[in-house]
Amino acid sequence: MRELADWLQDAEVSMVIVGNLTPYKDLPAIIDAFTTHTRRARLLVAGPCRTPSLAEHLAAQERAGGGRIRLHLDRIPPEHVRTLYRAASAVLCPYRAESERAFFRHVLYPASGSTALASGTAVIAPDLSAIAEMTQGRRAWLYPAPTGAGPLLAAAESILPLCAALDSAPADASRQWRVITTTYERIFHQLAATPSTPRAEQPAVVGRPAHRLHRPAH
Repeated sequence: MRELADWLQDAEVSMVIVGNLTPYKDLPAIIDAFTTHTRRARLLVAGPCRTPSLAEHLAAQERAGGGRIRLHLDRIPPEHVRTLYRAASAVLCPYRAESERAFFRHVLYPASGSTALASGTAVIAPDLSAIAEMTQGRRAWLYPAPTGAGPLLAAAESILPLCAALDSAPADASRQWRVITTTYERIFHQLAATPSTPRAEQPAVVGRPAHRLHRPAH
């Protein structure tokens, strides 16, 4: 487990998905979004997968990931989950919530998200009611479920190192505000570089500003 944590920490930005690897998490889509919209970040996908076709697809994505994707198809003991979360810059909690899975919008309460928040690690997840409630006031970036995580992952790759700098900075208000200002400038430039989509398809907000850049509660 230490080797996996070291692999995450060796990257400037790293993200992790831990838990049962099931079809309702739409893992192929989130991995595609990660490889398409990020350039240097690493992603660890760890947990048992009981769907052979999904496991094969994930393995193919790992091979095509240029060394930035790591697949670990074994169960992570609960006592080691926080080790991985603390080693990562962010925890991804992807879920599908369309058609027959629409009930997730109201009842989903992912244990991975609550554990990540307790570890002080940022959470990136779809903007579903239950997730929005559990992450209120915490460092969690939520993306519109129909749009997908791609644009937010691209922005997060730029912003997460600055969040780390803010966390490690002395408690000096002027320095913190300089870091926050730089962060928002990076957000602006990142979003400005994203190709626009027709207004009817364009999400009103990428993520939820109210949930961004909050220092973890201690």
